[in-house]
Amino acid sequence: MAGRQASLARPASGTVAGTATGAGTAITVAGDVLHQVHVIHHHVVHVSSPEVRAQCGRPARLAAILDRDGASCIWCSRPLGGLVRATTEHLVPRVKGGPTWLENEVAAGRRCNAERGHVSPAERADEWERRGWPVDRERLLRELIALHHAIADHGGQRRVRRYLASQLRRLSRNV
Repeated sequence: MAGRQASLARPASGTVAGTATGAGTAITVAGDVLHQVHVIHHHVVHVSSPEVRAQCGRPARLAAILDRDGASCIWCSRPLGGLVRATTEHLVPRVKGGPTWLENEVAAGRRCNAERGHVSPAERADEWERRGWPVDRERLLRELIALHHAIADHGGQRRVRRYLASQLRRLSRNV
């Protein structure tokens, strides 16, 4: 998605690639970073922070995730849409301290998301392989590494750091 901008929520009227003719607020994605754009008297001001990610609604986050990762389930790799309803899946579950950041969310089919519950990504991958179903461990690793870098960039998330490190170790053993 590098170099592109996609409007995700109520853009100001006439918003085209960062320019605006009206006043208001828009959420955009540029280079895999969620931005809140305030348009004040024809000037565009970008704000990017974890708080902005939390303010963005679930449909907008799902649209950004599908644009970033493609429209396939993280677990079963089935194409999303039609009979396979797309949902946002937290890699590090919220009950285990996972942040509500875009980097912690991936697209998953509704059934796969519901079946996973609060099981860790490595446990989930192991279980699916025991059942004889293919798991894209490389994709899981890429997503977890992106989350690791986001936490390093934004700071905080002490509770998640050890959990994330253990998941990276477990998944990288079998790749």
